[in-house]
Parts: sequence; structure tokens; C-alpha cells
Amino acid sequence: MEIWKNVVGYEDFYEVSNLGNVRRKSKNLKSFISPHGYRTLSLSKNGDCKSKIVHRLVAEAFLNNIEGKEQVNHKDCNKINNHVDNLEWMTSSENSLHASKNGLHRNQNGENNNMSKLTEKEVLHIRELIERGMSAYKVHKDYYPHLHQQTIYGIKQKRLWKNI
Repeated sequence: MEIWKNVVGYEDFYEVSNLGNVRRKSKNLKSFISPHGYRTLSLSKNGDCKSKIVHRLVAEAFLNNIEGKEQVNHKDCNKINNHVDNLEWMTSSENSLHASKNGLHRNQNGENNNMSKLTEKEVLHIRELIERGMSAYKVHKDYYPHLHQQTIYGIKQKRLWKNI
């Protein structure tokens, strides 16, 4: 059975259910999956629009946080399963330990880094061009103008992409 409660801080505008649904007082809202894999949506109040993570809204509405823990954990490690029974409050260290035990920590180097603008193949291409005598400036200008020139120098000096 779906139970609805007011979203904390948005009581006159939105409700969240124990099943992880969010609505604008009787109308369900569309959510999207963030780059980190969490169901997210935008809530507005008095002209101020803020992005909110659904699992946190569910936890704030349905789970007592007596100990004042700052993070919400998905027990089954499924980031889009926002059912109240799948959520629990945790400290940062408890959440990190849970992620480690369940194999959720991954290598953040190279292409695995969400912020990476290059593939390993592109980095190897940059190094090959430099080894052939092309200047870092020319590599930047002719092949990779979307990158900052200092990125090319960092790759050349092996300060960046040390792992390859």
C-alpha cells in the first residue's frame, strides 16, 4: 500500500511516498537518473528551484534519524530502489564500508573517472605525437583544441594519466 507524506521543507507543495514516488500535491512528477545513478528531480517553492535526490526525500519523510546520521544508504545497493524498506540512515564511514563490502568502489583512474574528457586511446595518441617531435602546443591546436593546453603538457610530463 502506498503511503504519502509531505516533503520536508516543501510541505505545501510536494508529497513523497514510501514506494519512492514524488508528486506535486496529487500529480506525480517526472524524475531523471543523475550521472551518479540516483533518481533525481527538481522541486520549486516561491520561484526557487532546487534539484533533490528522491531517496533522501523518502528517508526524511519516513525514517527517524535519531542519531543524526548524514547519509542515506540503499540496503540492496540498487540506487533507484527508493522504497522506504530499502533505505537506512548511515554515517559517511558506515556508507563507505557498506560500499566496499558490496564491491561498489571502483577504480577512479583514467576513463573510469566521471570527469575524464579523454580515452586511453586518445592519451596514447597524444604521447605518440609528442614522441614524434610535435610540440604540445601544436598537438593542442591541431588535434585537441577542446582540451586546455596545460592538459597536454601534463600528459607529456606524465603528471596526468600516469597509469598508462
